[in-house]
Amino acid sequence: MVNLLGTMEPAVRLREFAKAFPDPQQKAKAPTRAQVDEMLKERAELTKMQRTVNMDLVRHPYLAKILEQSNQDARVVERWDLAMRIAAK
Repeated sequence: MVNLLGTMEPAVRLREFAKAFPDPQQKAKAPTRAQVDEMLKERAELTKMQRTVNMDLVRHPYLAKILEQSNQDARVVERWDLAMRIAAK
């Protein structure tokens, strides 16, 4: 259970990022490159941690739902990364 709760930390940070910077196509505040890079690291950490806790998620469906949402939030980070790479060209 400790590993499972530890896995929630990057999921929550990704969620907060996705709430603060919803979509690069909208006219909204943009994150800095450093913020996007930090979230990409969080996403990589989350992916690695998820592999170790997959069996625990069967017993804790609410936490599984949070991790499922974090996958959607990770896609927001990836869209920002792509938008910033395109803008830098």
